[in-house]
Amino acid sequence: MDRPRVRNRDGTPIDPVPPAIVILICFLTIYAWGPLYLRTLGVSLAESVLLLTAVFLVVAVGTYYQMVWTANPTCRREIPPEKRVYLFRYAFLICLGLVVLLALPLVVSP
Repeated sequence: MDRPRVRNRDGTPIDPVPPAIVILICFLTIYAWGPLYLRTLGVSLAESVLLLTAVFLVVAVGTYYQMVWTANPTCRREIPPEKRVYLFRYAFLICLGLVVLLALPLVVSP
């Protein structure tokens, strides 16, 4: 039995494993840490699950768009060092923002 092929917008088959791994890791991270973090900020459990579900859906759609819909499997080349440094800066800023967000309950709580 053939498994269904994931295809990009041009109809080219795409490997479904990398986007599935990214989406599953995001799911685990969001639902493992999110409710605890939001409960610390005073959000009820039901509200936090609804909010985190919305966040997860946005992340999943963004991942699908980036890794499947706009993917070009024929274009395989090394990323130039300038581009890697540029992307590393964004990753650093995102990690710094996450650290600040995780420290927020320490500042907000009485």
